Amino acid sequence: MNIKKNEVLYFNIDFIEVYWRFYNIDLVLEWIDNDNSNSVQFWEFNLEKTSWLKNYEYKVSFKYWDTTVFAYYQWKKINNEITTRDYFTVYWSAFRKFDTEEVIEFINIYIVPDYINVRKRLNKLTLKRFDLALDIKRDIDKWILKYFKNLNQKWADYYWKNWKIETHYIWAYSIRDNKSFLIRIYNKKEDLQKKWIWFLYPQYLIEKNVTRIEIEFRVELTKNVDIDDLFNQEYLLNLMTIYLKKHSNIFINLKTFEVNKLKRLNKNVDINDLKFNQIVRDRYLSTFIWYAKKILDIWACPVDILLRNNIISDLTKEDIPYCIEKEDYIWKQKWCVQCAVKWDFNIKTYCEWITKRNNLHRLNNNPIKYKWE
Repeated sequence: MNIKKNEVLYFNIDFIEVYWRFYNIDLVLEWIDNDNSNSVQFWEFNLEKTSWLKNYEYKVSFKYWDTTVFAYYQWKKINNEITTRDYFTVYWSAFRKFDTEEVIEFINIYIVPDYINVRKRLNKLTLKRFDLALDIKRDIDKWILKYFKNLNQKWADYYWKNWKIETHYIWAYSIRDNKSFLIRIYNKKEDLQKKWIWFLYPQYLIEKNVTRIEIEFRVELTKNVDIDDLFNQEYLLNLMTIYLKKHSNIFINLKTFEVNKLKRLNKNVDINDLKFNQIVRDRYLSTFIWYAKKILDIWACPVDILLRNNIISDLTKEDIPYCIEKEDYIWKQKWCVQCAVKWDFNIKTYCEWITKRNNLHRLNNNPIKYKWE
């Protein structure tokens, strides 16, 4: 029994979490505090701040017509050794209110990237999690679970009061035990009735059966995913089928081309191969870049601050003149011709051209490598 394409009611991303901060969140919170309330209007959204949450300083919810579609979580600093990261969440409801392109565009505009490649001029977000959802016109008991193989993996069933299966989980539910992916299968019509959210799925009312199959991709797999890949629905559908293939062959008709599974993080690290000095250096460099970005966000230049405090190496002083470019430009006015000279610092020349620092590295057969690449 294979699922036919005309039995698919819906397929899309259903949930996204990305690391780092919401752009100008401090300004948004200042508006809330000055208004003596926990809410403020931001574009078409109503923002509500919630404090006193476990493990969080606060949460800012983005509501669109009384439906929460986004949320920003500010983590607490537990101590100097244990730190956590802020992240931004896109709930499933956002994909019922907006197109996927609109959601991704909102993230790219307002979320500050946490990965910077200066030489390639790339800013990238790190995905913490994303879910794919597939709704089909089949009964969960008689058709779907019947054709899933019993493999030697962790699984669990949750039941309604009438002992019908509410949700079937494949692989461990806890993130502590499972950092790669989790499969959920449940009765979508029962779920809508329980949560009173029929207004977001009105077309499901006329269907006899609707089963939801979800794959939750977790941090071990998502760190290597580019958020722009989430635009491509055909790629995502083929990605989902390759992860379901191990458990059931009923989705074979939905596949249109071959895709590779997501790359996992390398866990097989020999502790003897780690260089302590390099690790400490990289940590300091990452911290320095993070603070520099924050200084730039408040309309100050970290480079200017360092120069005014004479924190600069002699080698850098010698390299900078190589990268200053002179450009003459002329413009005409009614009574005369004006000319001037424009001086510009070329960052590409500084990184790649024949400066003293670059030459030293080439002589040592040691190309320059930057931590943020």
